[in-house]
Amino acid sequence: MADVKNPSLYIEETVYGDRYMPSTPDVTTTTIKEIIIGSHMIKVVDDIKDATHILKGRIGNINTPEVPVFKYGISLHDSNNVMIDKWDDTMRQGQNDDGRWW
Repeated sequence: MADVKNPSLYIEETVYGDRYMPSTPDVTTTTIKEIIIGSHMIKVVDDIKDATHILKGRIGNINTPEVPVFKYGISLHDSNNVMIDKWDDTMRQGQNDDGRWW
């Protein structure tokens, strides 16, 4: 993004790959937006036509029977929808007595 003068980012709604996931996809998208906007490092736009870059997210369940494991992926695309890079990680439920995630 540093190669683009005045870059802007459109954040797509996170895709949920598993209908049994807790919560709703908009919670994930809202959290991502809050983090990026709070960093004051790049302009976030509400219209994809105004963006020089697009951020896409997907979250799914790895289907482990004992403890849920979520796989989350983010990919950065240019304005032509060509992927620049991607990042994936997993998140396991915490081993707390009350079943909290952290």
